[in-house]
Amino acid sequence: MRDVAGEDSDAKFTEKSAMFTALHDALYGNGSAADAADKVLESAFPRTHSWTFTTQLGEGGWEEGEDALQERLRNVMAC
Repeated sequence: MRDVAGEDSDAKFTEKSAMFTALHDALYGNGSAADAADKVLESAFPRTHSWTFTTQLGEGGWEEGEDALQERLRNVMAC
């Protein structure tokens, strides 16, 4: 979508709308924090199931995963 609309368009928000909706609902509506976290992780790691990622991260000792998470969260949350 961004290819057609251009880098300066609001297409960047459309691509992330499911994530932003889940975050908004978790904070101000009836959404859950777990659903919001899933949407954020799906946006950051589109080819990885969020449960797999959080399980591996939670076991500890996975510095590459922690580094990737920090880097990708910065990119995903940037508008």
